[in-house]
Amino acid sequence: GNVLSGYTVKASGDIYVNGAVEGATLISGGKIVLNRGIQGKGKGMMQAEGDIISNFIESSNAYAGGKIVTDAILHSQVVAQDSVIVNGKRGIVTGGSVRSTVLIETKVAGSTMGTVTELEVGIDPKVSERYHEIEDIIADHSDEKEKLEQTLTLLLKRVKAKGKLEEEKLEQLKQSKARLQEIEAEDKKLSDEALEEELRNAKDVGKIIVHDKAYSSVKITISNIVKYLHSEVQHSSFVRDGADIRIRGL
Repeated sequence: GNVLSGYTVKASGDIYVNGAVEGATLISGGKIVLNRGIQGKGKGMMQAEGDIISNFIESSNAYAGGKIVTDAILHSQVVAQDSVIVNGKRGIVTGGSVRSTVLIETKVAGSTMGTVTELEVGIDPKVSERYHEIEDIIADHSDEKEKLEQTLTLLLKRVKAKGKLEEEKLEQLKQSKARLQEIEAEDKKLSDEALEEELRNAKDVGKIIVHDKAYSSVKITISNIVKYLHSEVQHSSFVRDGADIRIRGL
């Protein structure tokens, strides 16, 4: 039957659902097979150690340790350690993001409305997730550094004008300097980690195949090389070629 919103189904083996899945959570130690698909309403989540096979995936998060095979992915965050195959009657990926280590294959990517759609291959999705996390942390550090530097500038001007600082301000000066050094050390460590992961995956090769149309506003990422489509592309594959992404006819 159906799995309704708010419910969680966990199994050490496979999960089969003959009805519809709403904003529920499915966690499987094997594969997940949905006869009718999932309309997650922004809350649906599937996590499988093996494959995920579903009629459609809409407004949901899905992670598969194997492949994901479906007829449509709509406004969802989808991650597969293996390939993502969207090749049913509709065969459409629109909105959200789809990540795969080796291959994303679909008939249509994006939409005529210019819906932002991200397709990413060529890097282990777990590594990619950590890479993006590092970028966010470094960006937050940059904002904090700017505020600390402003504080230091004001305090040093005060020292120059008065010749000394009150005990409270002196402590603030010391803490600001210490925090700046701490951030710089953390950023160095994070940058080294990101570079190490990038080099480790530099030889990974991924491919994106769009049998019919890829619309504008589709973002293609292959092993950290990014290409934004500004016009419609038909019957093409996208592959990495050095520091570029090449579009090749099918």
